Amino acid sequence: MKELFYISKECGVQDAVFYFFYKVKFKWNLLLGGAAAKDKQKVRVEKIYEALALQQKTKLNTDGKKYAAYSLPGSDHEVWIRPYTSDSKSFEQIFIRNEYQGVVEIYQQFFPDPVEIIIDCGANIGLASIWFFLRYPGASFTVVEPFRESADLAEMNFNQCGLKKYTMLHGGVWNRDTTLMLNRVFRDGKEWSISLEESKAGNGNINGYSLSKIVSNIKGNIDILKIDIEGAEKVIFEDETATDFLHKIKCIAIEIHDELFIREKIYSVLKENNFFYYNTGELTIAVNRSFIG
Repeated sequence: MKELFYISKECGVQDAVFYFFYKVKFKWNLLLGGAAAKDKQKVRVEKIYEALALQQKTKLNTDGKKYAAYSLPGSDHEVWIRPYTSDSKSFEQIFIRNEYQGVVEIYQQFFPDPVEIIIDCGANIGLASIWFFLRYPGASFTVVEPFRESADLAEMNFNQCGLKKYTMLHGGVWNRDTTLMLNRVFRDGKEWSISLEESKAGNGNINGYSLSKIVSNIKGNIDILKIDIEGAEKVIFEDETATDFLHKIKCIAIEIHDELFIREKIYSVLKENNFFYYNTGELTIAVNRSFIG
């Protein structure tokens, strides 16, 4: 009943009546249906509750697009997300569940110097970079994101949070400079899981950047390399050029996608290049022994 009152106030009586009868229909289907019907209805209800949650956020219009403002825990800043996308789940992972906290703790355990250089491969709308920036405000960032809309929103969020020391590369990380194209069949195909594939015919419209070149073009060693590139880690770590950049990296935080059967290969390459690693949540965190004093 509280939900009905709230949605009638925020969205109007017509939407409220629809919502009421939808809930009645939902409960009736649960009584009649089996497990599959329950799972299907659960997804629908999650979308309704997401809509209710977004109604509580301030809507911002920029260049004709609508965004919802999410306040960052423990900070005066806020970031913009796209309503009804995977952005809200990314926000929860990074800022509520603190997905990268283990990276900070392990880095501080082995390296006393402050973090100065971070590479964010697969930046999406910039949330991970902002999370690290709030802990390392003096760091400079190289940010790589293939999806143009996500990259543009990342830059808007950087501006919102005062992150100014960054270089944005519009494109995808690969084992060499090439041309890529989007592939939405990976996982759920939403904004946080868009994958890439090489354009053999040369008709792709996305730049593919060699990770080795990205690293070599940065002066000095890389403190943290974050990799969440929806399967492209297979291309990078199966290629012999992986050893060309690993010697400059102190700490790696990588999400390995097991459906590609690449985990053992990545572990092997890390060991061969003097890294040891931890697994925490969905992340593998690797530390380069060569930099430990």
